[in-house]
Amino acid sequence: MKSVLRRIWYGFRYPGIKTWPGATIGGNVQYGSHVVLCHHAAIHGVEIGSHAYIGTHSHVQYAAIGSFVSIGPDVRIGLGKHPVHMVSTYPSFYASIGSTVVRLVDEPKVQEYARVTIGSDVWIGARSMIMDGVDVGHGAVVAAGAVVTKNVAPYAIVGGVPARVLRYRFPSDVISKLLEIEWWNWPYQLIRERAKDFADVAYFIEKHRKTFPSP
Repeated sequence: MKSVLRRIWYGFRYPGIKTWPGATIGGNVQYGSHVVLCHHAAIHGVEIGSHAYIGTHSHVQYAAIGSFVSIGPDVRIGLGKHPVHMVSTYPSFYASIGSTVVRLVDEPKVQEYARVTIGSDVWIGARSMIMDGVDVGHGAVVAAGAVVTKNVAPYAIVGGVPARVLRYRFPSDVISKLLEIEWWNWPYQLIRERAKDFADVAYFIEKHRKTFPSP
């Protein structure tokens, strides 16, 4: 019953977000439209664009996320940092707020969280982790199980622990043209009307680069 009431309240409080059972929303959240939180997904202090989904049991906090982003199950984004240069890595010694019961400092000694930025049209695979302060460019793919510790270039496919570039989705000239078009910023009705064009990259660029020339 509590879960049902929470979902009803979320429906009023966050009308652009669809929540499945067990999903939770906390902190200052900014959002677009048609956002989906799957079963037991959790977001906190997140800015998220339109048409993005966060998979089952994924936790995302202190992140800015673009539109048309696919986040798989069991993903972790923005976990925070434990400093290794101090005497102890335990949070009571450096964080004024957090997960511990006892607070030993009144002011934070380190920056515990650094905002993660994820572009639009990004696919983040199951059980992957994106560490604090990382930027993931538009169109990138993070393979399942990857641990991303460094910035990811637009349209790069990264995988492994730590993650490294496996390849790029397209040649550099194609990537440049897609970044010029920025289709994820189009009005939704226009995207619906032209969805059939998305199957052929060359045709898509030829048609829409003329329609939406770079500034």
